[in-house]
Amino acid sequence: VTGVQTCALPIFLLILRDTLGEVAPGAAADDAGLTALAATLADAGTDARQVRKLVLRALCARRELVLEPARLTVADLVAAVRAGLAEG
Repeated sequence: VTGVQTCALPIFLLILRDTLGEVAPGAAADDAGLTALAATLADAGTDARQVRKLVLRALCARRELVLEPARLTVADLVAAVRAGLAEG
């Protein structure tokens, strides 16, 4: 783990929580899952803008999440990361 990754982890966790609170209030935020996701994003060299967009990508992935954002889960966020990696 580099210094940049160590600094990015708490920032990415904060961005994930903040974005979830803004666009998906009431979504179940599993702290352990969000921390693991933030660490994965930091390890991948993701930037802060991409972290915020990840939440929007996850919401747009399924119609029911667009209609009821509170149903968003960490699993949806992880699926959005995988979809983004598959796209290149």
